[in-house]
Amino acid sequence: MTPEQEHAHLPHATGHRWLDLTLALCAMFVSVVSLIVAVRHGATMDRLVAANSWPFLTYATDNEDPQGRRRITLKVENAGVGPARIQTFEMWWQGQPIASADELLIRCCMVQPHTQLEVPDVRALHLSVGLVAPIVLRAGDAQNIFSLERTETNSDVWDRLDLARLNLKLRACYCSVFDECWVSDLVETTAEDVRTCPPVKVPFVVPQRWYKSGAPPRGAPN
Repeated sequence: MTPEQEHAHLPHATGHRWLDLTLALCAMFVSVVSLIVAVRHGATMDRLVAANSWPFLTYATDNEDPQGRRRITLKVENAGVGPARIQTFEMWWQGQPIASADELLIRCCMVQPHTQLEVPDVRALHLSVGLVAPIVLRAGDAQNIFSLERTETNSDVWDRLDLARLNLKLRACYCSVFDECWVSDLVETTAEDVRTCPPVKVPFVVPQRWYKSGAPPRGAPN
């Protein structure tokens, strides 16, 4: 017996050439529209996922803590909805880059000349420091740059810092969990998109000598 051969079913033609052509064009048009809709839907979903993981850093400062004590605090807050991987952090005072909290105090707020402050000096000033970069900052969280409690012995320095804190220039580069990166001055409501965070000349850090000379000042990362 010879098996029956299957024949492919060709689309039924109407017998009218112009109508067949119109139907074919309509089917092609529907296919193209469906493809465009699918592509745009995928792009919309990608943007939605990115928006739900978007970090946004801002600078915040105050001169009183929640307990009502006179304490100046400088901090970076993540006002976005996703975690921020802070890669670099910079600070300027009167157009000059600042490498650490003690360098800022020496330049802006101390009358007697100092080249640098050691751990005993920092503790005597009641200065607490924090590491801003590199860290991961969750949405809604804040990281202290440093804080200074007002005392009888540091009142002059505290008063000058109270004015200087409003005239600092800052810059940070940070990325989302999807490796989307931005550079921001932490003041404007917009940030510049960058492919990767560029290296910086003078990063703002906790001085290494504070660790080498013993336990770091209060608030410094371990």
